[in-house]
Amino acid sequence: MVISIVWFRRDLRLQGNAALQAACASGAVVPVYIHNSEEQQPWPMGAASRWYAHQSLEKLDASLKALQSQLFFEQGDNIHCLLSLARRVGAKCIMWNRIYEPEWVKRDGVTKQVLEKSGFEVKIFHDHALFKPGEVLNKAGLPYQVFTPYWRALSPNILQVESSSLNRSLADISCSITPVINVQQSTLSLDELGLLDDHSWHEKLHAHWQAGEAAAASRLAFMLTKLAQYPQQRDYPAVSATSGLSAALHFGEVSAWQIVQALHPTWQGEMGSKAAQGAEALVRQLAWREFAINLIYQHPCSDQVSLNTQYEQSDIWGYDEILIRKWQRGETGFALVDAGMQQLWQTGTMHNRVRMVVASFLTKNLGQHWLHGARWFWDTLVDADLPNNTMGWQWVAGCGCDAAPYYRIFNPETQAKRFDSKGEYCDRWLQGKPNVERLVDLNHSRQAALDRYAVLRDTNA
Repeated sequence: MVISIVWFRRDLRLQGNAALQAACASGAVVPVYIHNSEEQQPWPMGAASRWYAHQSLEKLDASLKALQSQLFFEQGDNIHCLLSLARRVGAKCIMWNRIYEPEWVKRDGVTKQVLEKSGFEVKIFHDHALFKPGEVLNKAGLPYQVFTPYWRALSPNILQVESSSLNRSLADISCSITPVINVQQSTLSLDELGLLDDHSWHEKLHAHWQAGEAAAASRLAFMLTKLAQYPQQRDYPAVSATSGLSAALHFGEVSAWQIVQALHPTWQGEMGSKAAQGAEALVRQLAWREFAINLIYQHPCSDQVSLNTQYEQSDIWGYDEILIRKWQRGETGFALVDAGMQQLWQTGTMHNRVRMVVASFLTKNLGQHWLHGARWFWDTLVDADLPNNTMGWQWVAGCGCDAAPYYRIFNPETQAKRFDSKGEYCDRWLQGKPNVERLVDLNHSRQAALDRYAVLRDTNA
């Protein structure tokens, strides 16, 4: 019997999992998850993401145990753990799904080379995104740098994919996940991975998130009933109109293709024109995710350095620890900004419209570097995703590809009047919080940002 190791990483599901399906087709499967914070540098999982990963791994292990298997947990150097486990269980092949982030790409190349030199067959699969980076190119054969033409090129390709090839039922793979005995004593427990902080701050997240493949499928099914309202309501933070699937997508509890498959009939008009518009709008959000993956793959330093490097060579951003700390705590004196930061701290997420407002306030009104915000989001978001986080912050700061112009500055008061006119969102997250003095004058800080931009523009003219 051929035994294959499937290395789970950010694909924590059984259905529609390319590496798992291939392993099941070839023989017995030994599923493993390896935790190594050192190998995740320079962006190790933040505290909120580690909490979510723990919950998701617990669900995946339970699903495997229901099939008379289990998820093996290892900690340490990836290569050492894979070699050790493969020799213990007599595996001949090691399989995993690609992640297209810079450090993952480099490590995967080294890992594959060492494993193959050690006599093991290695198979790596595309599973993390709709298309491989660089698969959708412009007429010159180059990657897109602007989203709108990228979307125009991408959407027909999505529609052409044969939906029947996108998934495989649990029943199809259950008979192939064969338990491997006599190695249980050699694996760690999930708790021993140390994903959860000793401090119990994360207990509050249980009230807002339910992890796992089944929960993701339920959220997707519920979203299908709200598509007609999605385009009009998704920008209003007090309304529960978004999919809530970002964390599930990041950890691979559901794949982008599974979402597309579920949306496909509605997108084609089976539920009416309004629902079709909603389905297209949701697929467009997936396309933004694809665009972010492409950008960080093409520009591997962009997680640390502005894509428009002239911003790194100027004084357009300063550093004020007190201002940054007050922004983090939601103590700016501007209701929408503070409500967003409170929502983030209490729930591990923030409405996307509000994310843009708080990011603009930090980088432009307070004049702080976008990396300070990106790092805070990375530690506090359960759905912290490096391509999306990097692209989002650079977009708002005005220093990335297809970015909002630096002189576009979100006014938190105007945004609150437009998208939270009754104050429901602000009241919910600021309930019981004392009023604080405003950190800056909006008009003066806006003009100061414009003046900094003017100096940068003139210097590079």
